[in-house]
Amino acid sequence: MKNTENSGKEDKKPDEEKKEFTPVRISPSTVVIGILLVIVVAMVLRGDNVKSPECPKCSECETCTGKLSGSLSALYLYPEKCKDCNLSMVKQLSNDLGLDIGIFLSRDVSRPSVLVANKDKSYLGIANSRFNIANILCGVANYTKACVVIDDELAKAKSCLSEYKINPENVVFYYTSDLCENCDLMVSWVKELEKESYNFTGIDMNNTMQMTVAKQCLNQLIDVNGYVPQFVCPTTGQTHIGKFDFYDDLKEFADKCRS
Repeated sequence: MKNTENSGKEDKKPDEEKKEFTPVRISPSTVVIGILLVIVVAMVLRGDNVKSPECPKCSECETCTGKLSGSLSALYLYPEKCKDCNLSMVKQLSNDLGLDIGIFLSRDVSRPSVLVANKDKSYLGIANSRFNIANILCGVANYTKACVVIDDELAKAKSCLSEYKINPENVVFYYTSDLCENCDLMVSWVKELEKESYNFTGIDMNNTMQMTVAKQCLNQLIDVNGYVPQFVCPTTGQTHIGKFDFYDDLKEFADKCRS
């Protein structure tokens, strides 16, 4: 059929006609996810990004228990306009651990996060502190140097609390007294447990003095930009974000803190 706008001109042959092409639209998030998956797979397969700790020199050692198989990968993902991202901290931790932690800008996270993959295990968690990153590496991969970092950070927290005359064995209860139903419920349960001789250290977001303690002593354990309420054990590093569903669950958490 002739084009009415080009009447009088010679028609092109069928094999010379240009076929219309409809582009396939791919969302930016799909592209980002695809890139991250490629990076993770490449790092896992590469296996040369892990520096295994040296075996201690002693006659009784037959094998080096700290060695890794080379399958450990860690990625630090941070969003645009991030308020609590600390790239220099990540680089320093990477150097301290002898582990190459990749750093990437990502639109798929709202807060700094770390993705750790080791063999058949993987975990994505908040990475706003040295303790959080080391805790994931220690828990997922049993990475020895990361576990040492955890012990060091807990020792600093306990020493700092002692300077404020606060018993490190107390359960730290981080909350707000301003319009928080879950916090109000936890406050009532905490008071009941205190009657049973459990000890808590309350930190109200609206209390300047208490927040000073939180920022100086517990900045590695409390997520000041996260949800409330939060419960923290300075002696073990165990944390719980959000309310407990049952009174006995909070009691069990408190028992573990002082054991």
